[in-house]
Amino acid sequence: MNIFIIGQCTLHWGRMEFGNIGNYYIIEPMIRELHRTFPNSQIKTTFQLSDRFCKSENISCVPIELYYDFNKDILKDVEMELSIARNFHKSGKLISTTPYIEEVMNSDLVIDFSGDIWGDNANFLGKNRFLIGLMKDRISQLLGKKTVMIAGSPGPFKDNETLEFTKEVYSNFDLVTNRESLSIDILKKDGFDVTNTKSLACPAFLFEPKEVDTFRSIESIDKPIVGFIICGWNFIEGPFDKWPREDSEYTIYAEAVEYISEKLGCHVLLLSHSNGFIPNKKPFELIHGRDYVVSQQLNKVISDRGIAKNYSIVNDVLDTWETKALVNKLDMLVSGRIHGAVAGLSQNVPTIIIDYGHEPKAHKLRGFSIEAGVEDCIANPMKSDDIINKIDNVFSNLGDYKVKLQNQIPFTKQKALKHFELLDNVMNVDKVYSHLIKCDTLFKPSLSTYVNIKEYSKKITNLSILFKRFDKIDDLIGLISAYDNNISNEGFITNVSIDPNHIGKGLATSLLEECISYFQLKNYHTIRLEVFNVNNKALSFYKKNGFKVSFRTEKITELILDL
Repeated sequence: MNIFIIGQCTLHWGRMEFGNIGNYYIIEPMIRELHRTFPNSQIKTTFQLSDRFCKSENISCVPIELYYDFNKDILKDVEMELSIARNFHKSGKLISTTPYIEEVMNSDLVIDFSGDIWGDNANFLGKNRFLIGLMKDRISQLLGKKTVMIAGSPGPFKDNETLEFTKEVYSNFDLVTNRESLSIDILKKDGFDVTNTKSLACPAFLFEPKEVDTFRSIESIDKPIVGFIICGWNFIEGPFDKWPREDSEYTIYAEAVEYISEKLGCHVLLLSHSNGFIPNKKPFELIHGRDYVVSQQLNKVISDRGIAKNYSIVNDVLDTWETKALVNKLDMLVSGRIHGAVAGLSQNVPTIIIDYGHEPKAHKLRGFSIEAGVEDCIANPMKSDDIINKIDNVFSNLGDYKVKLQNQIPFTKQKALKHFELLDNVMNVDKVYSHLIKCDTLFKPSLSTYVNIKEYSKKITNLSILFKRFDKIDDLIGLISAYDNNISNEGFITNVSIDPNHIGKGLATSLLEECISYFQLKNYHTIRLEVFNVNNKALSFYKKNGFKVSFRTEKITELILDL
């Protein structure tokens, strides 16, 4: 299987690995989960990654210019590619080709990974950047390839000139998975078709740190340690990379450090959650990123004020794995970087998240906090006392917050893994369709008499949990499809089907047990399903497996299994 990864995260060499540390928290587990989901797959990308990463993670890079050229305007070239794709969609004939089209045609699955820049924010990166990215997505769709967008936080969409085309592209994705639950509300408000959209959690929750026993920066500290991360986005006055800043802009953060040090009796550790590098320098050297100078100035402001006594700054350049390992040593974390917060939350470190102080603000911060169950821990830097109040509340209840995270984070990580399970479903939609066609007349009444099997196949592969069995030649021979209703904490089984050549081998019972175990692990209360009254065999099967009749109408019986 050939996978092609494109998207607005197509950046110059090093940006995804050695700049903002949060980028790497996502990209490594994403590639690893793709390989786990699709063994022996060949993965190519327009992202520019290091030789070390490509070798370690079994991925190869194509030239960045296939997606976007930072040195020249390629809009007309991409418009030509789009015209070729539209003609192919109508005629089935490829009248000409380009390197990008060739890569798409050689792929079985095209993945758009754009993070929080699938929208107007993409244009901060370059001229017509978002429009060109939309065209690249649409080209893949028109060429008949399974095309998905995963682990994003789409929006905002304020450019009316591209809005309708944006909606066209979005509605033609075979699947969209967001990494939080707020993006879907923005999309609905703007009139997007969200039928194929699922709200999940960020793959960054899956990133594993190094095993590090101790760090020089903390080994002699004998007080509870509170990490403190801020970046340019947390200041009231933009832009995020404004430099230099007045010392007065740091006052609110200096006061928070002083409170933690003098009122709570903790040691504050000023951290950076970004790195940098010098392009083309050999040997390669990891250096401090833009967050470090912010931490340095905060350190100076605290020193000049002369109030806090228990604080220090991490001057060492820590790589991605070391940074997360250090976060794990903390008793509490205050982070203005959302993936810095993820580093803490994913390791059950009670964390306060500092919101953006200026536009464009990112709804992902609140969305991520909801997924981790800590929405009450977001501090507004525009309110002078909010950061200290949030810090005081969390510190006063550290034990309770830690237990809360220990209970919640395993479910958050399950949702992060769900991106890849749904991708597997998308690639199996044709198999599901063929399977249901083969099983059609085994349903009582026949499945085709009350659903469009093709549309139904697409619906359940995109929106439900699939429990599957395959034979030796990878044909689908057993299937249970169940909807996961996390609002009412119940599952709903919409389909149970066994290939007619494999009935009587225990497949239905095995699949049902797997389905029940799934919902039990989620601490759900019940599983429901509906059966036509004429289907006596199915009614008997479910009753034998513990389901009880909830109510009956003239045509249908509802059964419930209490978990």
